[in-house]
Order: sequence, then C-alpha cells, then structure tokens
Amino acid sequence: MNWKSWFKLLFFFILLGFLFFWLKSNFWQVKKVSCHLDNQDCPIELFNKATEISLRKNLIFFPKKLVIEEIKNFYPQINDIKIKKIIFNSLVFELSSRKIIAALAVELVLDENATSSAESKNQEISLDNNFYLIDKDGVVLEKTDQQANLPLIIIQKNPNLDIGQRFNQDGIEKIMEIISGLKINLIEFNIVHLISSQEIEVWLKNKTLVLFNGEKEINFQLDSLQLIFSRAKIEGKEIKKIDLRFDKPVIN
Repeated sequence: MNWKSWFKLLFFFILLGFLFFWLKSNFWQVKKVSCHLDNQDCPIELFNKATEISLRKNLIFFPKKLVIEEIKNFYPQINDIKIKKIIFNSLVFELSSRKIIAALAVELVLDENATSSAESKNQEISLDNNFYLIDKDGVVLEKTDQQANLPLIIIQKNPNLDIGQRFNQDGIEKIMEIISGLKINLIEFNIVHLISSQEIEVWLKNKTLVLFNGEKEINFQLDSLQLIFSRAKIEGKEIKKIDLRFDKPVIN
C-alpha cells in the first residue's frame, strides 16, 4: 500500500472520528419537549416528567426504551408511548392512555359490613366496598369505594392491589377475552363472576345466565353463543340459561 492509500485511509478515520464527536456534541442536545396525551396537552406532572428526563440528552443517541419505561413506571395509566425526533433539538411525546373497561368487585359471604350488592342467580351477592377499575390487560387504573357504572368482575378474595399493578389471578385472561368478545358481538352484560378456571358466570343485561369454561377455547364458545342467540331470535324463544362448558351447549 503506497503513501497515498495510507493518507486516504487516515483521512477517512479522521473524518469518521470528527463526525462521531460532532454527533455526540452539545449541538444535538434536546432543548425543547412537546407532550400530548390522547391528542390533548399532557397533564402538568406528566409534561414535567417527560421534560426532566429528556432535556440535555443527545437527540441522535436518545435512549427511547429507558425513557419509555421510566414514564410508564411514573404514570401507570399510560398504554402506548411514541417519541418523535425533530431535527435538530426537539422531541415530541405522543401518549395514549389505558381505558377502563370493568370494575373488580370483591364478594363477601355473610358479612354484615357489605356496602354494595350485585344480582346473580336470582339473589344478591354482597360486595366489599373496594372496587378496582381495570383496563383490558387487568391493570388497575383507579381505586374507589363507590360502585362504578361499569361491568363488574366479581372475585372471591381481595387482591390488595395498588394503582399500576396488574391483577394476575388465574382466569383473568380468559375473562378479558370473554369481555372483548361480548363487546365485539354487541352482547351487553352486567356481571362476570369468576367461580373457578372451569366455571365463569356471565349475566347478560337481558337476564340470561351464560356459563363459560375458562380452560377451553373462548372464541369457539362465543361463536356458539352468537349462533344460539341468532336461532332463538328467529324462533322467538326466550333463553334463561346457556351452558357452554361442554362440547354440546346446554340451553334452558
């Protein structure tokens, strides 16, 4: 290799080093942050947090994953975070919040301190005065002592959760799948009662009781339910109970 080739190689590395140090320089420091939650300006505490962990960081090598994790830990109500880089020194945070879809209610058996109730099996179930408002992933978004105007998921033991924690009891994923499927099929319901992994009661608004098996394919059971309702509507029949836990549905 002659001296011209060495010179070109040296010049290339010098140029590369200069480019690297320029990209790491203060020229690329984040100086402006915008924050939007559900297409609205972020709450002040959320905006301050996004600003605090972003300003003066390098725009080119901005640690998106770490920042997203920190924001979600700070504000558990956040579902999705998108961060856009605007040349030369600006960041835009586009956030979407988790949506409450149901309330976890704790069943009380023969407890004089019960403060609320829900109708099931033609009788009232006594409820504790602790309600956890959760999203589709079972994440607690709010805690309240008032019965919200939401579908109730009735469980038998208080999980003692804080905001941001996830309800992980066996069967909750199947319950969320049932709730999602009912909404997609426009079937209105009031109560989901988790008896066991094999027995999930769903009380519809028309007073029909539907029994699901949480250990079997939920979509198949939902398809069967939709078919049963379609036939009943055509035939003008009123259904009080549908048991989908077995291979062949039992209808009363």
